[in-house]
Amino acid sequence: MPWQAAPSLLIIIGAFNVAAGLIWSVDRAYYGKRGRTIGHNQWTWAMERRDDKIANYRANANKD
Repeated sequence: MPWQAAPSLLIIIGAFNVAAGLIWSVDRAYYGKRGRTIGHNQWTWAMERRDDKIANYRANANKD
């Protein structure tokens, strides 16, 4: 009967959702902000790093 497969399918779907939630939370806890957003390319990631470095250099230059 097809309805007998429903409990096992729900368990499998639930397990995948729990795994995805754990991966997301551990990633968020470790990086604070996502390391790389899905769908962004290397250019966007490199520009964010560059902007952070420039902001740090400017902050350190203003201290002196």
